[in-house]
Amino acid sequence: MSKGQITLTPEDLSQETHFFLGMIQSLCVLGRASHPRETLEALVSAAVKRLG
Repeated sequence: MSKGQITLTPEDLSQETHFFLGMIQSLCVLGRASHPRETLEALVSAAVKRLG
């Protein structure tokens, strides 16, 4: 943030951090439950789009 590379407010950054932590945890649970790879890839794709 100090270098200007991240334009989110501290509150928004905290929310995004929680979102991605939840996504990682969800992917781990779904992977262990043997959900199809396509499902996991779709979730990752949606999360990456959120970054852009």
